[in-house]
Parts: sequence; C-alpha cells; structure tokens
Amino acid sequence: MLGIIQNEISTEKFEASILKQAIEPQQTDLGMDADSAMKLLIELSILGVKKVGGRGGGSTITYRYMESPETRLEPAGLLTVHPSLRRNLNLREVRSQKDGGDDEVD
Repeated sequence: MLGIIQNEISTEKFEASILKQAIEPQQTDLGMDADSAMKLLIELSILGVKKVGGRGGGSTITYRYMESPETRLEPAGLLTVHPSLRRNLNLREVRSQKDGGDDEVD
C-alpha cells in the first residue's frame, strides 16, 4: 500500500477520494477493498486525518497513536502521510498558501 502512495500519489497530503481511486484497481492483489485498506493505514498511524478544532482552535492532523482507543478516525477528507514516512518515501511536501509557501515543495 505504501507503494501506491509513493508511485500513484507522490505527495504527503491528499484527499481520501484520490487514495481510494488509486487503491481500487489493486484491491484483489491487496486482499481487501479500498475502504478497509485506508482504515488499516490509519490504524497503523501511516496516515493521519484532519481534525477540525473546536471553539478556540484550528485544525490539526492527528494519528491513531495520538488518540484514545475509543476515538474513531475515518478515512475522509484530507489525509496526511506520517512525517517520518514522508521523508523515507521521498514524497513531495505540500504547503498551503496561507503558510506562505507554494502548493508543492520538493
């Protein structure tokens, strides 16, 4: 599954729908459907999900190991590859315009 992220997507941040489309042709080889594969990547903290802040805070990226076991993290919206894997897989870094950066940084 990491190969799909590395070869098909190649950026650290992407929409869940893009990953699902990349996984679907390989479901048979993986032995699971795209939704199950994405949930597994989240459970292993390979992917983090965007967690919208409450009254006083902004959005953050959260990984399974940062949350209590009861918290459900769903593969929807913006997904982010864990920073240590981003470097190891040579994925392009994506910065938002409000951070003062370009959309993609090598």
